[in-house]
Amino acid sequence: MDQPEHPPTYRVPDDIAWVDGPDVGLGEELYLTVVPEGRTVLLKDTARLIWLIAAEGGEVLTEIATLVGRPAAEIEPDVQAFLADLTARGLLVAPGDSGVRPRSDAPTSSETTPNRSSPSWNASTG
Repeated sequence: MDQPEHPPTYRVPDDIAWVDGPDVGLGEELYLTVVPEGRTVLLKDTARLIWLIAAEGGEVLTEIATLVGRPAAEIEPDVQAFLADLTARGLLVAPGDSGVRPRSDAPTSSETTPNRSSPSWNASTG
């Protein structure tokens, strides 16, 4: 009997170091750093949850819809756009992507990427 095929999942690029705030007493914040450049990104609330679910190979849209209590179809455009942004910034590798990206536009170690805000249908983390 054939095993059901699992859809490809996102993965964390090899050059990303990350710390989830609750693991170290920092609250509901996720810190991602591109090494060795040192560019750091802070994700909060639903943005944090989307990255964590994707990084763990979860069904992002389904899990986020459940967490925020909204129909998947309603939030899908925002979730997909955010995942596309994360992959474009090199913070996730999309399914089927090699993960190799050019370094010509890499920021210097003194640059910090602004915080990512969550969509308006933000999950309650309290």
